[in-house]
Amino acid sequence: MRKAIMRWFREWNRESGIRRAVRIAGAVALVASLTLVSGCSMGLPTSGPVERVSLTQNEDHRVYIDPQGPSEDAEPEQIVRGFIDSLPAGPQSDGFKVAKEFLTDAARKTWKPDAKTVIYSGELQISREADTMDLQSRQPSRVTVSISYNSIGAVDSRGVYSAEGASGSSRIELRLVKVDGQWRISSLPDGISISQSGFFQVFRQVELYQLADSGRTLIPDQRWFAWRQWRTLAVRELLREPANWLGDAAQSVGDGAIALAMDSVPMSQGVVQVKLTNSVMSLTVDERAKLIRRIRLTLGDGSGEYRLSVVDDAGQDLSNADENENISIDQPPRHLYTLANNFILSIASNNIVRLGDVAGRFDGAVGMAFTERGGAILRPDGIVECVTKDTDACGTLFGGNEASIIREGIDDEIWAVSKDSSQIMVHVNGQERRFSASMFEGRQITAFDIAPEGSRAVVALGPKKGVDGGRIVMIGISRDSNRLPSGLSSHPNTISNRSNIVSLTFYNESTVVYALRDAGSGYQQLSPGPESPQRLPEDTRELVAGQIDQTQSLIALDGDGMVRYARASLNASWRVLDYQTDAITSGW
Repeated sequence: MRKAIMRWFREWNRESGIRRAVRIAGAVALVASLTLVSGCSMGLPTSGPVERVSLTQNEDHRVYIDPQGPSEDAEPEQIVRGFIDSLPAGPQSDGFKVAKEFLTDAARKTWKPDAKTVIYSGELQISREADTMDLQSRQPSRVTVSISYNSIGAVDSRGVYSAEGASGSSRIELRLVKVDGQWRISSLPDGISISQSGFFQVFRQVELYQLADSGRTLIPDQRWFAWRQWRTLAVRELLREPANWLGDAAQSVGDGAIALAMDSVPMSQGVVQVKLTNSVMSLTVDERAKLIRRIRLTLGDGSGEYRLSVVDDAGQDLSNADENENISIDQPPRHLYTLANNFILSIASNNIVRLGDVAGRFDGAVGMAFTERGGAILRPDGIVECVTKDTDACGTLFGGNEASIIREGIDDEIWAVSKDSSQIMVHVNGQERRFSASMFEGRQITAFDIAPEGSRAVVALGPKKGVDGGRIVMIGISRDSNRLPSGLSSHPNTISNRSNIVSLTFYNESTVVYALRDAGSGYQQLSPGPESPQRLPEDTRELVAGQIDQTQSLIALDGDGMVRYARASLNASWRVLDYQTDAITSGW
């Protein structure tokens, strides 16, 4: 304890009064450091403007690629290198026009570059494998060239990212022949391979706004589309069934009968133009309003503040069909609750409130879930104990069965993972529902969180003996018309092959952050999407997200009971908030 307190004072002295630069959505703003507080004394700042921060933006800061075609008399390795270097221009601008110059006529006709995009890290290794000699000229007539790389994930033809099977070195082979004395690629796999840095230059992250099965909220379905035609691809996919991993969590529209009337969504004179087939008129007025609303939000990155024209084949103008429809992603603001110094505390935007003394009841607690209506504490013996908003006891949950993790869901939901990881359970409105975790194939669940709108979950899994290491997956949560959970999707999408995950959280509707056990580091990603490093406090044991001083923040609890937060940006400096803390959660 003395060690933890001394470290707190060192950080207090270092950070108090310092103004730090915080990078917010590509712009730099100076934010005065917050006064540090303890769970027993001072409050947070009580004045200053409300900061509304766009946490993820599609900034058009891209390097445009102008590839060159094959050089005369180039060697096979040079042809392959030139082909690889030309690939990023395909999704960005030229539709693989230059890349196809490196192929034979037959290969150009059969190669499907949009089938899949493999993303790799590091450098490619290109080597000649074998030559077939021409007996008359005694020169090679056919050559095999291999490409080796470290695969980290792939985007399929529908724009869905997955890290499934991308856990190390990969190798593909290209065959080359001579055409009119020049080497050309005659055989190659469908799809393309592109570096992670190149991927972010030429693919655009787009949220498809899917309609939840309850019909009462939207679900962000993260996709990655080629820049050159991202609007067309986005609307085309929005009209199809949702991503497979969402299962029954999201609805399809019009039974697949509605489509783009022309395979293009152009922008002309500042107006985005969408033309749909006449089948759109078979929808009810309410269904049509929701569809146009979803198209508007998808093409506007969540905003409707742009000019959109939607018509059908007959010229019927549907542009204002959603003028009275305001459905969106339901995500009420959350703030921090902690169990510290024998008190349950509420840390909202301007002060710390002691909700009640729980001395002697929850020593060594390993988790909590709490809102303004109460919640639950996960005791060290695995029992989940109900707690009222005044911190009085209200019995045990889940029939007294032991749990390993508890998390807050939407409304008053308390989610739990059974100790043996065979079930995922939820308690809401006095009811308890249990769902099989068989889709995880017996793996231990090491971390778990529910998305802000309640229709997705992210799950960290331990290794499967004799098969592979750990992984992180996303699944859909189906709900009935009352928004009560009714099932989990059976086809999880692997978003990372990281092992030893101790905690993870949805930072916002799009971004997941996860911490490695016994480390000062972790990762973040627009999920599902390629991951990038995330700086975290050393020995982070728990991560949650909530508002500090009315600004979204990432909050971490370490092994010494110190609570820190990074405010307004995942790149912000970590600041001490409290100490002597056993558990943290975020709730409304």
